Amino acid sequence: MILRFIINRRTILVFLLILASGIPLSSRPASVVELSLDQLIKRSDLIVRAQVLSKEAQWSGLPGRSLVLTYTELEVLDIFKGDRTGRIFIRAPGGNLGGHSFVAPGWPTLNQGAEFILFLRDTRLLRHGKPAYDLIGLEQASLPVLRVGEEKVVLMRLNCEGKEEARKAKSRVLERAVLVRVESLNLQIQAVMKNQGAGLEGSGEKASQP
Repeated sequence: MILRFIINRRTILVFLLILASGIPLSSRPASVVELSLDQLIKRSDLIVRAQVLSKEAQWSGLPGRSLVLTYTELEVLDIFKGDRTGRIFIRAPGGNLGGHSFVAPGWPTLNQGAEFILFLRDTRLLRHGKPAYDLIGLEQASLPVLRVGEEKVVLMRLNCEGKEEARKAKSRVLERAVLVRVESLNLQIQAVMKNQGAGLEGSGEKASQP
C-alpha cells in the first residue's frame, strides 16, 4: 500500500528557500504567483514541446528538513524559445519514494509518455550530464498537448480575465481552460519575443543618446 503525504504551502515555502540556498539547487526559486502568458514567455529561458521519458525521486534538502524531489527526464520535440535540443530534466517537489507518495499542491503531474509545452528557467545545473530546469509558474507553466483530429492543441489554464476574453472571442472554453492550437501558441510566443526585443532595442537607443 502506498501512503500519500500532502506537502502543504509551508513545506513548499521551505522548498523554495532551499532552492535559494544553493544546496545543490538553483539560487532562483520557482514562482508561486499567477502569471499571464506574456509573463511566462518573457521570464522563460527555454520554451519547448517535450515528451516525458522517465522520473526519478530522491531525498533532498537540509538535515531534518529533507523533502522528496523528483527529476523528470524529457525529450525535446519542438523549440519555441531558446536553443536546447535533445534531453533535459525538470525538477519539482513531491513524488514516490520508499513506498510513500508525497504530493506538492500547485506542481503539475508529468505522466510518462505525455507531451507538454513547458516554460522553463535554467538552473545552470546538470543531471546525469544533461541540463536541469525549473518550471517558471508551477502548473501554469506546463500545458498538456492533446490531439484533436489531425491537429495538436494545448490545454491552457485561464484566470478570470483570460476566461472572459476567451468568451468574447468565442474560443472553445472549458470551465477553467481553453484549447489552443500549438501553431497558434507558437505565433503568440514569437510575437511576444519580437515585441520584447524591440522594446529592449528601443531602450538601448534612448540610453545611448546624450
